[in-house]
Amino acid sequence: MTTGHVEGLEIIDGTEYYVVPNVDRLEPFLVGVVSPSDHWLYASSAGGLAAGRVNAEGSLFPYRTDDLLHRVQGFSGGWTGIRENGVVWEPFTGRPSADIKRSLARSTAGDRLLFDEIHEGLGLRASACWCFSDRSGILRRVKVSRLDDRGGTRRLEVMDGLRDLVAGGAGVGVMQSMSCLINAYTRAELVGTDGLAAVTMESALTDRAEPAESLTATVAWGTGLPGSSIVLDAAESERFARGEAPRAASRVVGRSTGYLRHAILELAPGDDAAWSTVADVHRSQTRVAGIRDRLAAGRDLESELDQEVAATSAAMDAISAETDGLQHSGDPIADAHHRTNTLYNDMRGGIPFDRETLP
Repeated sequence: MTTGHVEGLEIIDGTEYYVVPNVDRLEPFLVGVVSPSDHWLYASSAGGLAAGRVNAEGSLFPYRTDDLLHRVQGFSGGWTGIRENGVVWEPFTGRPSADIKRSLARSTAGDRLLFDEIHEGLGLRASACWCFSDRSGILRRVKVSRLDDRGGTRRLEVMDGLRDLVAGGAGVGVMQSMSCLINAYTRAELVGTDGLAAVTMESALTDRAEPAESLTATVAWGTGLPGSSIVLDAAESERFARGEAPRAASRVVGRSTGYLRHAILELAPGDDAAWSTVADVHRSQTRVAGIRDRLAAGRDLESELDQEVAATSAAMDAISAETDGLQHSGDPIADAHHRTNTLYNDMRGGIPFDRETLP
């Protein structure tokens, strides 16, 4: 059985990360993840997070301060449930038991965050990587690996995705003060036949007797998990955790929504399964139709996402290079520290307009 990650720099799936093992034994702390575009993401080491585009008005999940982010991993953000023979495992959520090892890693470029958990009792490993694509939005890429060698194929029931999605058109002020009213106005529905969901408001919130349409949507879709059913009611994850069958529906209204997929995995010894959930905010009707057409085209979407995420990392490298952030010395930890300091300076003050040439 593998013992998991050790503290320090580590190359994981071709990307350099700084790893914090046994992160659950530390007091919760906040981690920022950045992109060369307009994405933002703040995550608690306990698993809760806020993310979106541009500012708080473009939130994918309800915008919360760091003290609240340390406590919301049980109902807001990404969620994974794995069930086998009546035993349910919820990696990255809650207080782990003695046979669980949990680690957190952020890429040295600052654009990826990786939660990793090993359940030695079940002989399984789960990882969830948050990253960005300028074209597609915010990605949560999950991998489940079988670590035991007991022989035979294991049949795992999986439910995975995003919970507590903010409907398009819901302002952050109303979301923080009257979230129940936002839920009452929310509509989530499937668009087309290829797993695209749109979450929007039935109308804008107003007390005036005038038309007030809500014309943007939060969207979510996914790759992998063939044969999965799509669940739009966030509360159905609780049914799964209680051992019941989650109820799929093509339309949900008046409730806190999510984008969750329910599927069966069959893993032989040493096998793994991987999939991605993609979400974006403030999408117009035209852009939602474009995403629907993209999913219907039958292309290799997982490979496209690989290329888009790699392009994000390359753009981050280019930003760091503009301000001499890509240092290589005899101390890799010092190099990573220097890169992070340079990145934060770039975020505060930008990069030179024309390299070393000044007007």
